[in-house]
Amino acid sequence: MVFRYKRHLMLIWFFLLGFCLFNSAMAAETKKVFILHSYHPSYVWTEGVQKGIQSVFPLTSSGVAFTIEYLDTKRYPLSQMTPLFISYFEQKYSDIEYDLVIISDNNALTLFHQLRERFFKGVPAVFCGINNYSPALLKEDPLLTGIAENTNIHGTLELMRSLFPERDNIIVIVDSTATGEAELLRFENEIVKNSDLKFSIWKDMSYDEIRNRVILLDDNSMVLSIIYMQGEEGEYIDFNDFLKMLNEETLVPVFALWDFYFQAQYSVFGGDVVSSLEQGRLAAQLSKKLLSGVRIAELPVITENSSIPVIDYRQLRRFGLPESSASEKTTFLFRKKKQLGDYAFQIIQTSIIIVVLFIICILFFINLKSRRQAEQSLVEVQNSLTALFFNIPGMVYRSRVEPGFPFEFVSNGAEHITGYSADKVSKTSLLANIAYNDPMRCSIIESEIRRAISEKKPFELEYKIGRKDGSVISVWNHGVAVNDGKYIEGLILDVSERVAANAAKRESEGWFQRILNSHNDGIVIHDCETLNILDVNDSAFSMFGYNRKEFKSMQLYEMVSGNPPHTEESIIYRYEKAKKEGMQRFESELMNKNEVLFWCEILIKKVKISENSYILSFIHDITERKKSQVQLKEKEEQLRHAQKMDAIGQLAGGIAHDFNNMLGGILGAAELMQLEPGNRELVAEYTRLIIDTTTHASDLTEKLLAFSRKGKVLSSPINCHKIIEDTIEILKRSIDRRIVLQKNLSATSFSIAGDPGQIQNLILNLGINARDAMPGGGHLTIATSNITLNKEECSKIGFSITSGDYISIAVSDTGVGIDDSVIDKIFEPFFTTKNIGTGTGLGLAAAYGIVTEHKGAITVSSSKRAGSVFTILLPLSETAAQVCDDNGPDSPSGKGTILLADDESFVRNTAVHILEDLGYSVIVAENGKEALELYKEYSQDVDLVLLDMIMPELNGEECFNLIRQINPAMPVILSSGFAHESDVSRMMDSGLSGFLLKPYRRFEIAQIVYKVLNDKDCV
Repeated sequence: MVFRYKRHLMLIWFFLLGFCLFNSAMAAETKKVFILHSYHPSYVWTEGVQKGIQSVFPLTSSGVAFTIEYLDTKRYPLSQMTPLFISYFEQKYSDIEYDLVIISDNNALTLFHQLRERFFKGVPAVFCGINNYSPALLKEDPLLTGIAENTNIHGTLELMRSLFPERDNIIVIVDSTATGEAELLRFENEIVKNSDLKFSIWKDMSYDEIRNRVILLDDNSMVLSIIYMQGEEGEYIDFNDFLKMLNEETLVPVFALWDFYFQAQYSVFGGDVVSSLEQGRLAAQLSKKLLSGVRIAELPVITENSSIPVIDYRQLRRFGLPESSASEKTTFLFRKKKQLGDYAFQIIQTSIIIVVLFIICILFFINLKSRRQAEQSLVEVQNSLTALFFNIPGMVYRSRVEPGFPFEFVSNGAEHITGYSADKVSKTSLLANIAYNDPMRCSIIESEIRRAISEKKPFELEYKIGRKDGSVISVWNHGVAVNDGKYIEGLILDVSERVAANAAKRESEGWFQRILNSHNDGIVIHDCETLNILDVNDSAFSMFGYNRKEFKSMQLYEMVSGNPPHTEESIIYRYEKAKKEGMQRFESELMNKNEVLFWCEILIKKVKISENSYILSFIHDITERKKSQVQLKEKEEQLRHAQKMDAIGQLAGGIAHDFNNMLGGILGAAELMQLEPGNRELVAEYTRLIIDTTTHASDLTEKLLAFSRKGKVLSSPINCHKIIEDTIEILKRSIDRRIVLQKNLSATSFSIAGDPGQIQNLILNLGINARDAMPGGGHLTIATSNITLNKEECSKIGFSITSGDYISIAVSDTGVGIDDSVIDKIFEPFFTTKNIGTGTGLGLAAAYGIVTEHKGAITVSSSKRAGSVFTILLPLSETAAQVCDDNGPDSPSGKGTILLADDESFVRNTAVHILEDLGYSVIVAENGKEALELYKEYSQDVDLVLLDMIMPELNGEECFNLIRQINPAMPVILSSGFAHESDVSRMMDSGLSGFLLKPYRRFEIAQIVYKVLNDKDCV
């Protein structure tokens, strides 16, 4: 017993020892293979290559240990990621030696060459999926071989033409990836130059642009998608989304060059394609030979074309093509295997035959009585069929092929059709009962029947016959020749109700057309899916000038003017939106047949009639209304400017008073300086007084000039608080001293978008209006706050404003107030409660217009002798307004020669002293003509030109243009006490370097000269 246990233990020990030795041997024989893919793991081409490799080397049982890396260069450019890849490999693979490297696609091969010496020196490598292969790609590497990926564009085009010979417009979709660029170059060199087909190349388009275009392709088009993995901005495109769009959005066949275009859920029509699975399988087979000891010199690069013609069977059925339309070499994908249900007919047929044979066998062996019973049953069945045959409502007949086609037999239905008995009808002929005894109609029917007999085809005729009671009915006659054309057999049915229904339908359509034509607006009926024009009314004919045939060959979007934003794309967007939402209303500029532009209001409405959907376009000509709106806009602008001038007139007294005070201060300080010129402290104090007073006067004139500006409305970021404070400074100089002016600017957000001059005009008007309401003095308060409005609150206010954040500006007074009987009229032009000669009635009307132009609202609350509060709501802007720093920076000095031209001697002399004190040399001219002559003489020495705007001989703009003709690069600065913005803007567009508003301070001229000469801002 003990011996037996020892024997068992020894056997177990030997088994374990052998197993360990076997595992050691196997471990020693395991080969290490590195696989480097160009793209990410879920990319369809990469999946196919990997599956092909695994078909030769199963990952768990091949004796090969695989290391797999994915570069993901579809989404991240190789050039940017290479340093990261090298660093990554350094960290991970610097100490590992591999027996073989498998490389998938061009980007991986490019990186492999850079990694070769450091990580894979002396290791054989096999590549696959290489586009545009040439021996130069090997870079003289003796240990490198593989399989070139050669797409078969010729084969794919031949497949397209054989399946759809009538289509000759081919749309080519391609991106700017390395594969796309290589394939497009080969396509243009080999195909486009040598083909009679029409090609349209869609390259580097966005996903949405391709989708919008493929929807519009017609029946003469096909699509060849070379490759599309990257959009116009270089972004990665999800390939499954792209395939889905091609299937759902286009009605034309799509072809491709690679097998990954054929997915289970979404697929293209077909193509002579390269298989990723085959590329991976061939690369693995070469690798297997190398690992088994075959020398790499014996395995040259495989460059033969390995593509195969493939068609998606589902797409073949979708376009209604038979299998025979493709060649015998074609492979059909996704062909549904027949299920048991597909053989149902054959099963039933076979079962019936078996049952019949079984019954025959039984009948053969049963007795005579049973046979007689069966025969009796058969007779009963025959009688039932005969009864059914003779009771058919229609007339079954047989006629001889002779003149008139005399009847051989008619069914009992003859009486239902003609009113005569079957016996009587059987003695007549097929043509005997033609209504009204019309010989010509009889002749036509006989000719049609004989033609069908000669062509051995069935015939279908519709005509009228007379009945026994004198009535006339419409019948449908379907017949066919039998017995070698000796007889015709057929069926005649009464179709009077259908004929009457068709007539009624035609009558209703006539009514519908008359109703359409009575409408003054143009009405266009479109097919809901294609937007093709189905019908139009007379108003549309006269509006556009096209006839019905021309209309039906066009699309309404072809009639837009094309002037942005009225483009084909914009109107197509509106129609697509109407399909989803049911209705769209908008204005557009259209063009008629004579290329005359006109404005229209278009209402698009989707309607459903029976089971069909249509799009109706109601087109109303609003050209005259548009002209009226333009004229009204011009009148409003004139009204607003007139009101602004009126406001300036009212301010003139206060402004004149302030200016006289300022001039008195300047004059007094100057006289005191003359009396005691030696007292440096007094001179410095009087100098500061003169500078401060002049600065205040300059600020005041600048604000008045901005307020009086006339022109188009600007749109720029505005600091409302800065505008209010500037306006308060103006009001202080024009209102009664008994009026206490207060401000409460508590809004935390105060930036809006609009015209600064108009906003200042708005607040100034309300301030003047409040002043006039307080002849005996009072309190005038301007306050701000922030408010957020929802949709419901906006609708209650009564203005066309949208929900969002607003700044609220409240202008309140303690004046006489507004009577309830007139408060609804105060914003009307020329309405005023003031005495004649004291008001124009334009102030509040202009305020109302300014607020509505800025997409805001204005409301008033007041009562008699209780004061008034005007509340303005203006939408906030996300762009912050620039707030200028009133504290001037230091005055930077510099070097260079400046040509100065100014006709005012005191301005000219002051500027010369400032510039020379800053370190510049100055050449002086008294007018524009002298400046031009001096520039011609000293052009080599002059570094900058400073011109006054208004001068004799030549003004600043004329002199600037002549100097730019001599030297376009010469920097020129313009200065003026007043210049139109349009003049300055025009000169800036022509190269003016800067503009200096008079009167200017020392630091201002120093800053702008330094900036222009040094091409940078001074700090």
